[in-house]
Amino acid sequence: MGWIGFGNLCPLPHPASPHLGGGTVLRMDEEKVSMEERIQAFYRQSGGPLNPQIPKLIEKHLLYGKDHGPPGRKETLMDVFNRWMAEDPSVQFLVGLYLQNRMRRDSLEVKVAALERELRTLREELNTIKCQLSELRALLSSSAGQ
Repeated sequence: MGWIGFGNLCPLPHPASPHLGGGTVLRMDEEKVSMEERIQAFYRQSGGPLNPQIPKLIEKHLLYGKDHGPPGRKETLMDVFNRWMAEDPSVQFLVGLYLQNRMRRDSLEVKVAALERELRTLREELNTIKCQLSELRALLSSSAGQ
């Protein structure tokens, strides 16, 4: 059976397909076609919606169709989402902005944490100096009173 996967479809003569009245096979890559037209083309190519082999054909298409992810593996919704995120230029731009902002924020958080540690150390040193100064004053006032 001359079956071609879904995609952008364009009718071409196909003598081996008796269901198409002289035969047409729909080709990907030629023109934009609606999902309904794709489904109708699939049914014409596969012998109609009552053909008992349709579930096998759909399974084969989902596993090996060029427009459904890596060969031999059914594409999940998450795969589609990830591919969209990776391939869409506008999404890439937004993801780039998000990552830059995230890196900047993470960098600022690291700097703030370092400054807080330094501030804590300086406060401890200041308290130590205050204690030493207080002891020195006490020592000076006791030696001045003698």
